[in-house]
Amino acid sequence: MTFEDLYINYFRHQAENHPDLVHDAEQGEQVFDVIDIEQGMLVGLRSGVRPDAFMMRLFHYTYRIGFIKGEMRKIIQGGFMLAKQFSVREDDAAEYRLALREAERVTDEIIEKMLADSQAGHPLFYYSLDRDQDITVITSPKASGTSYAAKICTFSFSQHWRNCIDSSEAPTWLDGGLTHHQL
Repeated sequence: MTFEDLYINYFRHQAENHPDLVHDAEQGEQVFDVIDIEQGMLVGLRSGVRPDAFMMRLFHYTYRIGFIKGEMRKIIQGGFMLAKQFSVREDDAAEYRLALREAERVTDEIIEKMLADSQAGHPLFYYSLDRDQDITVITSPKASGTSYAAKICTFSFSQHWRNCIDSSEAPTWLDGGLTHHQL
């Protein structure tokens, strides 16, 4: 299993098992999907969920390589959007605020699960999320003509990084592994 598979499977599992989400694509409850972060806006958002339901969109992760406490690490930046549909026929402002509170509650519950899983050594986080917490939650701007209120959660965690070009897992470089100074 690749790291990307683990990342997607972890959050799909949360969408399938959270009692308010219950993603089940086979039954037509398409709550979960993976998107690019640029698609994280509410304009034009479509779902396969029933009215007044939640929707979870996982953002493809990005990463950088850097030192943490003297060790080379792969620092992953991931995130998800949790949206709650609301009725625009009722009092729009009140319905929107209620949906936003519900989206925040479920977002917080997923974050709690992520922290607990990290503390338990889940291979996605491997204890890094509970040590170097970098979690941000913002409200997605309300877009006119939509009936979704959403929270966007972004987070960072780190993984070990192989920093040894002559290790058994490294490719066999044709130049011997180090680039010659005189090119």
